[in-house]
Amino acid sequence: MKRTALGALVVLVGWGCSDASEETTGPGSGGGGTGGATTTVGSGGSSTTGAGGEAAGGNGGGAPQGVPAVVAVGNWGLRLATSDGVSWNTCRNPSTGNDHSPDLLRNVAYGNGVFIAVGGDANSMVMRSVDGIHWEEDLHPTNACPGEPYPASCTNWSGGVAYGDGVWIAGGGNGALMKSVDDGLTWVGIDPPQTLPAVRDVTFGNGVFVAGTDLGVAVSTDQGSTWTLHNLWPHSMNVTYGGGVFIAKGRWWNGSALEYHCELSQDLGSSWSPCDTVIVDSGEPVWDGSQWIAGVSDGYVSSPDAVAWTFHDVPNFPSQCIYTGELWIGRRGAGTVTSTDLVNWQPGPDVPGFRAWTTGIVLDSNLPVENIPACQDNG
Repeated sequence: MKRTALGALVVLVGWGCSDASEETTGPGSGGGGTGGATTTVGSGGSSTTGAGGEAAGGNGGGAPQGVPAVVAVGNWGLRLATSDGVSWNTCRNPSTGNDHSPDLLRNVAYGNGVFIAVGGDANSMVMRSVDGIHWEEDLHPTNACPGEPYPASCTNWSGGVAYGDGVWIAGGGNGALMKSVDDGLTWVGIDPPQTLPAVRDVTFGNGVFVAGTDLGVAVSTDQGSTWTLHNLWPHSMNVTYGGGVFIAKGRWWNGSALEYHCELSQDLGSSWSPCDTVIVDSGEPVWDGSQWIAGVSDGYVSSPDAVAWTFHDVPNFPSQCIYTGELWIGRRGAGTVTSTDLVNWQPGPDVPGFRAWTTGIVLDSNLPVENIPACQDNG
């Protein structure tokens, strides 16, 4: 019965590769995540977190039992979910014309059996789901942080979120930070000694949180209490982790052309160095559990260490892709495609444009979902 309930969901996603991302100007943009892999997409660059064997997150004590899933989020509360890339569940609110609305979802991540979506405008919208279909909404409303110092966590948008070692951390506008220690049900602000630039992305790996900011990256080894800022680039960056390596990428429109920047860290964020030129303007690198994958012109490149890359000739490679641990799901324009080998891609349905997607597992132990309504497509 539980598997039947999940089958009705059919909208969960996995790890990803793309050459698109959240906007780099305005009140906010995309993020990252852990436990599963998260890719931020849109107009600025993209970001992927986690993948392969690392993506399951889970409850410990062996592999969690459930079904791999991908969840995507976007404007006006858009939430998509699929388990196979063929059948998609869609829910969203009516468009207001201005996408910087209180229900804007900028990012999504997975950890410990839970999907968390964040966003907002002059608020920190948090939504929570265990299956990608039934969602608790507005878990950190604007009256939830009385007395917090500037920048208050509930009155600034959230751009990135990630899970690691039992803690969720989200960051956003004006460097506002918050955390949850109860699987995303409640959130409290974090007030580090140094206020960060606006946070566009958050990822986690091997005990370390890394935030992509408007001035590079910020690194925390103490669950967000303190951060070390690395001024890698004077524009927004997204971050991803896999195989012991953090990769930070940025893409910026200077008024006449796109500028790109990419740096990596092989020592858990302590130091950073330029990426190989082949991935500076590539699609977002994706860690599939054993190697990095990044889409390039007429194919993709792979690497076991994010240092040495091998080109693979695959015409019409998807502009964005994500990996569930079993299946690659990609996008070509509005259309979706699936593959098991990165070479042969099967066409799927069109889906609404989204800002970020992540992969995770819908746990058998979390089904059926009770007392939380399924979200509806009102778009």
